[in-house]
Amino acid sequence: MSVKSVIEANHARGAELYNAGDIQAMVTEMYHEDCKFMPSGVETKFGQKGVLEILESLKKTGVAEIKVTSEEIDGIETDTAYERGSYIFYKDDGSEVGVGKYLVIWKKVNGKYRAYVDILNSNS
Repeated sequence: MSVKSVIEANHARGAELYNAGDIQAMVTEMYHEDCKFMPSGVETKFGQKGVLEILESLKKTGVAEIKVTSEEIDGIETDTAYERGSYIFYKDDGSEVGVGKYLVIWKKVNGKYRAYVDILNSNS
């Protein structure tokens, strides 16, 4: 399986878990334990606990669904990859609540790619 296929599958699984409200499982499965999460407008969050805090906050403020579109994925080494893309956050009624772009550095841990550095920038 190519790096691109693996990362796209990670996103599909992450979206499934987020949309179902299982944010803890999403973070555990997708993010490296020592990750850095850098969304727009807030300080860098460190570790899975920081990612969980931000994603739970998004859910509570009405972001019901996250759609991620990978635009570029490539390997840097055998255990590191990068990804660049865009995202859209949706409310329950299907209206857009946020649009932006992202850059992720993925690290392979125990045979599975996990987000190590995740940078989000809003388009507004």
